[in-house]
Amino acid sequence: MQNSIPHLYTEQDAANILGLAPATLRNMRANGRGPSFVKIGGLVRYRDADLVEWIESRVRHTTDGNRRHAQTM
Repeated sequence: MQNSIPHLYTEQDAANILGLAPATLRNMRANGRGPSFVKIGGLVRYRDADLVEWIESRVRHTTDGNRRHAQTM
């Protein structure tokens, strides 16, 4: 069985894919809110699968969070 090496995106590439500024992605990473990442030496890289997983985790079917906030006011 052969392991395949995933494509690794730079911070700039990942930010472009997600439609975010690199600084926003950097802040999200520092706060533990962004996609998982790989650290190789001092380099930060993002795997395809981790970007897809993070995007899928953001899928919403309602704006329920806004409705709950309005009900508590």
